[in-house]
Amino acid sequence: MDLRHIVDACRNGDKNAQSTVYNKCWSIIYPSVYLILRNKEEAEDAMQEGFIKGFKKLSDLKDSGKFIGWQKSICVREALDRVRKKKNILLTLSPVVDSALVEVEYDHQKDVTIDMIRTGLKTLSEGAQLIIQLHLMEGMTHIEIAEQLGIEHAACRTQYSRALAKLRNNLTLTT
Repeated sequence: MDLRHIVDACRNGDKNAQSTVYNKCWSIIYPSVYLILRNKEEAEDAMQEGFIKGFKKLSDLKDSGKFIGWQKSICVREALDRVRKKKNILLTLSPVVDSALVEVEYDHQKDVTIDMIRTGLKTLSEGAQLIIQLHLMEGMTHIEIAEQLGIEHAACRTQYSRALAKLRNNLTLTT
């Protein structure tokens, strides 16, 4: 049975279908949630809570074929809510950011490796790392990020630009 049919069964409250969907989508959604929270137990809790919210709101989903993206956004928002609730949490986001690699290489046309990006990102503040991750890896707009983090849109864009400039500068010093 394909995902559309399983999601449709979930709409009717089928617990087996819900379990099947959860298991099928886990490996696609979990990495994004984990990158935000950097804690296995907390990421698993956020996933469960996100799926519970998603199953309760399935009537809002018009196209069952778009379930994974829709559910991923719910789980990512759940993870961000947890970050907001713990203002003092130290985030050490995994900086495997192919998009950042592309942006940095576009500017400098040098051989920049993923390891260099990882090292460079560690020099940034936790907030800057989070904004870069959400924008480049999750594809969120600066407006969406600002809303989720409870900051001004301009502050989000400024922090992103400064972080990317610092990252580029750090990479030019090491290459």
